[in-house]
Amino acid sequence: MRFITCFAILIYLVACQTALKALFPNLVFCFDLLVPFIVFLILLRSRIETWLAIIAGGIGVNVLSGAPLGIYLITYIWLFMLFKNIKAYFHTPDSSLFFILVIIGVFVEQFIFGVFYLIQAPAWHLSPHAFSVALTQVFLAGVISPVIFVIFKKIFSVSDKLSFHYDQGR
Repeated sequence: MRFITCFAILIYLVACQTALKALFPNLVFCFDLLVPFIVFLILLRSRIETWLAIIAGGIGVNVLSGAPLGIYLITYIWLFMLFKNIKAYFHTPDSSLFFILVIIGVFVEQFIFGVFYLIQAPAWHLSPHAFSVALTQVFLAGVISPVIFVIFKKIFSVSDKLSFHYDQGR
């Protein structure tokens, strides 16, 4: 049940993100919705769930986005590598750590996108517009992340209860 819930959330987030980009093509300030999900899984779920979500989400978003091949998968793997042992060092409530890590995660993703762009660009220069869009995405991630945390926590709480009741019925 846990894997089904994880996969369903992945499909829903990718679909929402794709629909938002299709409906509003000029909507550049919307951050990647899978970053909070990956951070949530890193903090509160098992590593197997996290790795399956990273691989499925990275491949799925790469296929649908038209971005350079593997950029989302690389980003999600980097987020896992950066945050996998973070709870051992910080003993804060989950929601505040989630808030901080989502902001850092969106910043890391924007940094990786910028590096990919600079590698492919003929001239090296930092666009003020790109910088402002990245800061807007980081700010928006900070504002929305507490709500996203509560939603994910509730969904997985219900899923775990359903899974537990199902296992006891056997």
